[in-house]
Amino acid sequence: INLVKRANESFDVGEYEKGLDLLEEAYHILPGYKDILIQLAKAAFNIKDYEKAREYIDEYMEFFPDDPEGYYLLAKIERKLGNKDKALSFAQKSIEIDKNYLKGIVFTAICYNDIGDKINSLRYLK
Repeated sequence: INLVKRANESFDVGEYEKGLDLLEEAYHILPGYKDILIQLAKAAFNIKDYEKAREYIDEYMEFFPDDPEGYYLLAKIERKLGNKDKALSFAQKSIEIDKNYLKGIVFTAICYNDIGDKINSLRYLK
């Protein structure tokens, strides 16, 4: 738990790589603590290691398949990897799970805009 605290302190000051290293160490010590996986995915995303972020979030989603935040993060990762249709699909899934999930709603609009569908983009922003 101290490693997670130190990792969060590193993130707070913008030291994402150090924070990622600390979280990875914590996860090796506590592999049963699956919540660390989403933190690892976010940290990898922040240092632009989208493939690593995808690996962590895929593993996280095996344990938490109904977490809208997980699908939102998958959408962000796929968008960065240039997979616009996958990004849209994951963004939509986040709001299928929770119709009030604001990050998912806004990101769905962004994804529709990315594929040139301005009408659906605006529909989600209303």
